[in-house]
Amino acid sequence: MKNNLLSLLLLFFVTGLSAQSPQAFKYQAVVRDDAGEILDQQDVYFRISILQGSSGGTVVYCETFSLKTNDYGLASINIGQGTVESGDFATISWSSYEFWVKVELDPDATGTDPYEDVGTSQLLSVPYALQSVRVQQLSDAIPVLGDILFFDGTNWVNVPAGEPGQFLQMQAGNIPAWGGPSYPTLSTTAVSEIKPASAISGGNITDDGGGAIQERGVCWSTSENPTLADPKTSDGTGTGSFVSKLTELLPNTTYFVRAYATNWNTGYGDQVSFTTSEGIEDYDGNTYNTVTIGTQVWMLENLKTTHYRDGTEITYNVWSAGTEAYCWYGNDPANKDLYGAIYNNYAVTNAHNLCPSGWSVPSDADWTTLSAYLETNGYGYEGSGSDIAKSLASTSGWAADGTPGNVGNDQITNNASGFTGLPGGHRSPDGDFYNLTSYAGWWSTSNWNRSISSNVSTPNRGDADLNYGFSVRCIKD
Repeated sequence: MKNNLLSLLLLFFVTGLSAQSPQAFKYQAVVRDDAGEILDQQDVYFRISILQGSSGGTVVYCETFSLKTNDYGLASINIGQGTVESGDFATISWSSYEFWVKVELDPDATGTDPYEDVGTSQLLSVPYALQSVRVQQLSDAIPVLGDILFFDGTNWVNVPAGEPGQFLQMQAGNIPAWGGPSYPTLSTTAVSEIKPASAISGGNITDDGGGAIQERGVCWSTSENPTLADPKTSDGTGTGSFVSKLTELLPNTTYFVRAYATNWNTGYGDQVSFTTSEGIEDYDGNTYNTVTIGTQVWMLENLKTTHYRDGTEITYNVWSAGTEAYCWYGNDPANKDLYGAIYNNYAVTNAHNLCPSGWSVPSDADWTTLSAYLETNGYGYEGSGSDIAKSLASTSGWAADGTPGNVGNDQITNNASGFTGLPGGHRSPDGDFYNLTSYAGWWSTSNWNRSISSNVSTPNRGDADLNYGFSVRCIKD
């Protein structure tokens, strides 16, 4: 006699089948015969199918069960834990579609076809714990802040976080991938024109990484692998080669340099290194040697800069009261290298600072200290006294003078101190130039100045109009 399955009680709920999250839900029904009598303690065979989309939809999972009814004819099964015929219960995307459960019974109780369809019911809500398992799986798939998940039709797949400025693009098969800017590709130019406080480098950007180059330059440090947190230049935008000037370096110091380029991301070129030369360098890149006299360290040449320490330009050749200015003797740049620049006192005392970092225009007291040292340590013409002008003057270039002890006489014996004062002349407040080859004058931080002439043996301390033009010798701080 064939048996009919009557769904007198149909319950779907998640079972607590293990300590881990369950992968099943329960179905219960009472089995009766054709006469309506309960079949207790009878062997029965079920086939359960999960249909996607509708009651006649695609079978995404199918399984069978063989069991015995209890004393009340009740059959209880755990859907998801039968003998699998097709599909994978664990990968069903419960939250993405609607699902139906189709129940079939083998009337011959043999577990073979044909099965008899006894009903299809819609799952009106996703079994909570099953969806929780899916959520837990998604959570387990996000190891890094910023990662993204996408569903490939079967599984959730992790897309690692992209780089700043990139964006998601759909690839073949509707698979997302990061696109847009990546790191630029560039190289660092070898360092050249190395001086005590500056050098020249640069770079060449061969690939912008998919994004416009917004900034480029070089960065440097006394430690390896410098970054934008270290001193850097900013040398325009775009790809191609560029030149960078490194400034405010320390003498005799090893530096590491890398070119950089920024689109959304910052890429770096290869690292190069160099060592600055000895001496002092001003903002313009002019270099100077030094001489130590007593306790003081002086520049060995007159100052030549056309900019203040911070890069502010000094006014050129506007010789009027109240205007800071510089010039070359005779307004001839050919006099720059030998004699340096001529400055008025407004430039000398300007708050932007005329001398390089670590150096200053000497005070009147500094000049007095220098004279006192030379006078008391045998630098006078006859071994002692104030006739120390020859010890400050260079050994050539002065107008000749016939008086022994004067600067212009027997010049080969000059410069005992090493100061090497050159006769660069001066400029008057009305703008005229005077006494090239016969006069050297240097400013202090006040209106006092010091000078020597070819026809004197003793330096002169003078009180000058602020718009006079004299040379400048810097002293180390």
